[in-house]
Amino acid sequence: AFRRAFATGERGEDLRHLTASMFFIRKVSAIGPGRGTESDMSVTTQGKTNKVGRRDYTATVPHVNPIFDAIGMDGLCVLYRHSYLLEPFPDHLDWKDYTFRPVYREARSYQNHMDSRTMQKVYSAFFKYVRFFSDKVTHQPRRQMQQEMDDNGIDEATATRMLRYAG
Repeated sequence: AFRRAFATGERGEDLRHLTASMFFIRKVSAIGPGRGTESDMSVTTQGKTNKVGRRDYTATVPHVNPIFDAIGMDGLCVLYRHSYLLEPFPDHLDWKDYTFRPVYREARSYQNHMDSRTMQKVYSAFFKYVRFFSDKVTHQPRRQMQQEMDDNGIDEATATRMLRYAG
């Protein structure tokens, strides 16, 4: 969740509620060499800035540096869950299992979403490890994305829309 948050600027609440059925692959022609590149898309229909069920899409493209590759990190997490933890793979013939299986889950149950307290503890532990101190640790990925957009000359209205700030 941490790597994906820094790659997309998504809210923690949106990440915590992602399920496998919310992901799909789409070619984005404006990014990458030649005819574009495949991106990992996700769709959300809820969250702090979306109380009406609007579909919001977020895309993540592969990064040339594996340390920054959110798609690769998600793939490693899937391998870890199913190969090492021996979590059963989602049953694609059972729509409830596939539709409601969380991507980021609790440690004790693969059927329950990670709660906000757990996510905050993970973020805090990471920032403590790298000696970065801030009151609002779960907001840092969004603040980082906002700074990168500003550094690249993206206007405020576009950044506000892309980061889905409450107006």
